[in-house]
Amino acid sequence: MDEIEKIRYAKGFIDKLARGINPLDDTMIADDDVVNNVRISRCLYFVSEVLGKVCDGEVKTPRKRDKVAFEVTSEIASGLVPVDSALTMTDITAKINALRTDESMAKFPRTALSDWLLGNDFLEEALDESGNRRKIPTEKGRQIGLASERRTSQNGDYFVNVFSPAAQNLIYDNLDEIVSAHYAKKAHERAEKAENVPANAGKPWTERDEAELRSAFASGLSTREIAARLQRNASGINARLRKLGLIE
Repeated sequence: MDEIEKIRYAKGFIDKLARGINPLDDTMIADDDVVNNVRISRCLYFVSEVLGKVCDGEVKTPRKRDKVAFEVTSEIASGLVPVDSALTMTDITAKINALRTDESMAKFPRTALSDWLLGNDFLEEALDESGNRRKIPTEKGRQIGLASERRTSQNGDYFVNVFSPAAQNLIYDNLDEIVSAHYAKKAHERAEKAENVPANAGKPWTERDEAELRSAFASGLSTREIAARLQRNASGINARLRKLGLIE
């Protein structure tokens, strides 16, 4: 049961209470019960209406204000100095983020560092002794100061990649390139995703659209087939079918 189905299930309880029905056993609630107070009933009907709009996708929650993309400011660049001890990728990411002075700026994405190391053949994916896939230093990576260490925790042994002072310096010197490559990759992924979005996805339903939907549904087409015909998402098709009372 997904979140929308849970809301629709909860709405069923509200609907019954609004009609004076006990949702536990479907018996009529006594007339003198507080639930049958006219004002309470109106409140319940109002709540049911709001939940119905949420289920039908007519209510959109306000988005949090997007943060600006991470960038290597002069404060960050000047504050990144290699230390004598070996650092993990988590340590380096935390160190970079600790130097941010603008709270509206997004944090440095750790995946940017991992992708850059893989893309430049400093790391490679391989199977460990337990058959789990993990990233390990290549010969090229070991030459610049990357190493894989076995560590022990309460859950047992595990491996972690560590960066020597020389490897840390390489990361800091190339941080601009690492960040640029990350956002370029994300932009490419968004562009590819946009190409796959149905033309009518998210658009208001017209009477003609609903007529076509009714006809396609009556002909026995599957949700996926209807979505392809009307150029909408399958979730949008199901939501409109429910609104029209064609499915539960």
